[in-house]
Amino acid sequence: KSGYHQFRIPTADRPKTAFVVSQGHYEFRVLSMGPQNAPAAFQKTMYAVMKSCREFCHVFLDYIIICSKSFDEHINHLKLAFEALAKQQLVLNASKCELAVQRVVVLGHTVSDTAIAPTTDAIQAILDLKEPRTLKETNKFLGGIAYYRKFVPHFSHIAAPIHRISNLTKDRKHLFKWTAEHSNAFHALKHLLTTAPLFLHFPVDDFPLHLATDASGTATGGVLFQDVNGERHNLFYHSKVLSPTEQKYSVPEKEALAIYHCLQRMRTLVLGRTVYIHTDHCPICGMLQKPVNNRRIERVANLIQEYRIAEMKHINGK
Repeated sequence: KSGYHQFRIPTADRPKTAFVVSQGHYEFRVLSMGPQNAPAAFQKTMYAVMKSCREFCHVFLDYIIICSKSFDEHINHLKLAFEALAKQQLVLNASKCELAVQRVVVLGHTVSDTAIAPTTDAIQAILDLKEPRTLKETNKFLGGIAYYRKFVPHFSHIAAPIHRISNLTKDRKHLFKWTAEHSNAFHALKHLLTTAPLFLHFPVDDFPLHLATDASGTATGGVLFQDVNGERHNLFYHSKVLSPTEQKYSVPEKEALAIYHCLQRMRTLVLGRTVYIHTDHCPICGMLQKPVNNRRIERVANLIQEYRIAEMKHINGK
């Protein structure tokens, strides 16, 4: 029933998997977990197996996710997927299958037809982490919480103090020092995980996109959202720590950079769709309509020309 073990290794390649123990010399005859290229080979093979179902089926290693608009369509999709698997003599583990459900848990997220959210267990695991005291513990915390950063507004700005002490090379790790500033950031991030609305909507085709961006002295950020019949639907949060060089940019340059960072990170959601940009910095609102006497802002204006930006609107910074 193991996904990996259903793929046989060609005879000529089996010696590459050899290992020796006290009982003798062994070689794998089927794909095993551990070899460096096993995940890539498994993913490539599964893509090929499910190629005929690509319009409604998403594959990530041993996850096969089928999306349907109705129950009858779902039954037909399941039939086609089962046929594709049977054609290659692949067997599913029935105890791990969920059929005809309205929401599924995938890679630490609960996904429904309208929204995506972190699983309760995943968030609880992060909340259970104790305050770091070593560089290793700090990186463990950042790695866990950063996986869900798209749900957290101003993530990079809040986490900036912790990032500064986590990016230490082996030669400089002795400089690690956890202070009250880092403790405040740690608890602020945990607080957001318990108070913020930790879910994001999926885009609705009939409504335009809106991107509100901002920049501080150390980070840029923004939120992609839609106004659906008077109700705001947040689609994606993004934030990014500025490099030491970028932190020296002027305010207009940082605000323009915030727009570029967000559009690039949200590219799969934005490209090809009408989007309205909202910024609290009025001087850059016209950078797409008239020449700008600033090379950095002009470069950003050129880079974002590929997006269908309907208008850049000024909003109150408060």
